[in-house]
Amino acid sequence: MAEIKSTLELIMERTKDMTPTNEEKKAFRKKEIQGKVKGLLMKFLDGFLDLDNLKNKIAPFEEKDHAAVREVLVHECLDRIDPEADNALPFDILQHLTGIDIDPIQGVLSDYSSQLEGERHRYEQSLDNRIREKGISGSAVLPNLEADADWTHFVQKAKTRFREKIYNQIQNLSGGN
Repeated sequence: MAEIKSTLELIMERTKDMTPTNEEKKAFRKKEIQGKVKGLLMKFLDGFLDLDNLKNKIAPFEEKDHAAVREVLVHECLDRIDPEADNALPFDILQHLTGIDIDPIQGVLSDYSSQLEGERHRYEQSLDNRIREKGISGSAVLPNLEADADWTHFVQKAKTRFREKIYNQIQNLSGGN
């Protein structure tokens, strides 16, 4: 009776003489480090680790590949910075684990907030005028800016520009790395 081989056995048999190159090994290690650092970062952001515990748990990975760990931390933090939310945790990580000076990033954030407030007032006035032109008025009539397509489009573009500015800011602070 013939032996039935599993898919795994067939793969193992066909690849038994294949070994990964040094480049492939480095890529595997980097991907593994990235996954573990992302997992630890998520635990910190979810409140399961404090900053000191995060530092201690990341330290062994930094010994293996400091650049990969820093890259993951910076990228993940920048992705989580929301100009309309509390950014204390991503800023803590950027400042204390990567050594990045967050003042320029906070400056970009402050500029964004100022610009958004000015534009918010302008868009509210415009929306209010459009409502009045339609003959709708009264003390209970308030413009709903969040439902205005022009405002939503403006905010999306402003957030995109904000992200580009903070990424550029990090590139400048990191010396282009």
